[in-house]
Amino acid sequence: MTNHLWFEQKLPTWYSPDGGCHGHEAKELQAVTHSAKSVMGWLGDSQGLALYQMARWPVAGGVLEIGSFCGKSTLFIALGCKHSGAAFYAVDPHKPISEGGKEQFGLNFQPFLGNSLGELRETLDSCNLAAYVTLLVATSEEARRQFTVQPLKLLFIDGSHDYADVLLDYELWHKMIIKGGRLVFHDSNFEGVNQTIQANLDRDRYDHEGTVGEGRWAMTVWRRLR
Repeated sequence: MTNHLWFEQKLPTWYSPDGGCHGHEAKELQAVTHSAKSVMGWLGDSQGLALYQMARWPVAGGVLEIGSFCGKSTLFIALGCKHSGAAFYAVDPHKPISEGGKEQFGLNFQPFLGNSLGELRETLDSCNLAAYVTLLVATSEEARRQFTVQPLKLLFIDGSHDYADVLLDYELWHKMIIKGGRLVFHDSNFEGVNQTIQANLDRDRYDHEGTVGEGRWAMTVWRRLR
């Protein structure tokens, strides 16, 4: 890929290292952060806290995640939606690589041999958050066909990192984001994700609010302007 733009961490101005919550909510967030450490995935603690804060944002609009895997990010988003009352949809086909699936890798970068859907459900149950998530066991394209059009305040893209797949995720869903809502890409320095951001993201419509995390797994946050 030419003209690769490498994203360095620059936290959004609204980001709070304690999640911006207090009392019982703060204790819940601490418990989720602790539980997430044992869940398979590449999401950093600071990224989870950022997702929680965006999902917790008290405005009308749903939340949609593309790529749940075992539920590391899903935990943080679900907790935020619990307190904001936002409807939350988690999209993932949960198809192992041995059956033609994508992005089902363990931390050793070998194909994941477990049951990601089963682990996702156990992850949510362990924190009593299953009731705040609607699981759509489908590809992004399949989910879009069955999804009722509704405004989204947060769209988190973390599915297949192949350029064609990232681009499709963006094109299928981003027009549902409300003005002021957020579009978030995980792994923004991976080639397929980075290429989508550089070549296809509507910069007149989306403003870069910040980057959470370092290296290939950096998470970029974009706010819809209009």
